[in-house]
Amino acid sequence: PLTDLGTGLATKLGVGLKNIEFEAVFTSDMPRAIHTAELILDKNLFRNKTKIVQDQRVREWCFGSMEGKSNSLLLDEIKKTIADVSFSQMNYYLPQISECIIKNDTTGWAESFSDIKKRLNCFFDEIIDHYSEGSFLVVTHAFLIKTIIYLYGYDKLAQVSSIENASITKMEYSNGEFNITEINNTDYIS
Repeated sequence: PLTDLGTGLATKLGVGLKNIEFEAVFTSDMPRAIHTAELILDKNLFRNKTKIVQDQRVREWCFGSMEGKSNSLLLDEIKKTIADVSFSQMNYYLPQISECIIKNDTTGWAESFSDIKKRLNCFFDEIIDHYSEGSFLVVTHAFLIKTIIYLYGYDKLAQVSSIENASITKMEYSNGEFNITEINNTDYIS
């Protein structure tokens, strides 16, 4: 569930986004993401026109048996596989990180990077096919946001260290391509 801090940040973000009329709001089907979307929409001036669509395709990576483990444990396992890589460089190695997670997974649930990429591409293709224009809000999780940047804004990966809670990463679609125009922006939190 969201912490008190997370609830406060989502509410403040809702105030910062209150004047944006969203064509649709998509969220991971995880309770904390759904709650975040609800808190954001609660402050939106157009909330009665917008419904929340839960979609498993924007769920966080499945870490298998490493789910819920500390970041330091994950980092230790990654460094065994990808030697001499600094924390700031890790975003460039997301496919290898996925393989490391799979290698250490005892449940068989961890996802390959290829599978994560497929579900994201499918999600965004569906949005393009069903909506002609407008603003969309997607409430998701840190590793998935890094993956979106990796797939659709690889040249901007150097701008990413950690993804802040309630930050905005903005994508625009034009002429058949996505362009990431903002990363990890917390200016909307008022």
